Amino acid sequence: MNVEIVQAETPLTGTPCRAEEATPTVSAVGVPGGKWYVAIVKRNSEKTSRDKLKAEGYEAYVATQTMLRRYAKRKPQEVEYVRIPAKVFVRMDAFPEGNALSSFFKSHPYISSFMPDYARNRTEWGRPAYAEIPDSQIQQVRDILEDTEREVLFGIPDDSFTIGQTVRAVYGPLRGHEGTLAYKSGKSYFCLEIKGLDWARVQISAADIELLCGSVSK
Repeated sequence: MNVEIVQAETPLTGTPCRAEEATPTVSAVGVPGGKWYVAIVKRNSEKTSRDKLKAEGYEAYVATQTMLRRYAKRKPQEVEYVRIPAKVFVRMDAFPEGNALSSFFKSHPYISSFMPDYARNRTEWGRPAYAEIPDSQIQQVRDILEDTEREVLFGIPDDSFTIGQTVRAVYGPLRGHEGTLAYKSGKSYFCLEIKGLDWARVQISAADIELLCGSVSK
């Protein structure tokens, strides 16, 4: 289903709402819960790294989007694009520390590091704590990449974007998702913030959304 793009009207402002927490899942090694961390790998090795982690019993995820690619002289083909390069999300029941972390990197040489969260306090080993991604946001990333036929881009909106209100998509392929509306060059974008990581954005029609949190226009 194609999403109609319409010119945005007056930009709006508002306070983002927190999405509902997803139902806890069982981690790959059989213990309820666990936390998602962001493993840093070489570009173009994301899917290979994911498959290696899965083979060892980890739950691992790469943010990919399958889209139909059209060619001039041959049939269209489905292509799987990596949308967050050089990163693999991996769920761990207990994050390795100290010597255990060194051993982990030795046995997983394709992982160079994990993404730190500098906003959190340092650990007893003196390094910044590693970023933990909520399960609800991993599920939202999965959903938005699977539910729309339009290209989903990741990156922090620059000064050319005007950030608007908190919204919910009520029509179209993104129906039911909540996020933040942004505007650029007369087009409206549905944006989803991933805690401590990035923003996902996709073009959307202003007619397909409703406002949340009682935000008011500027």
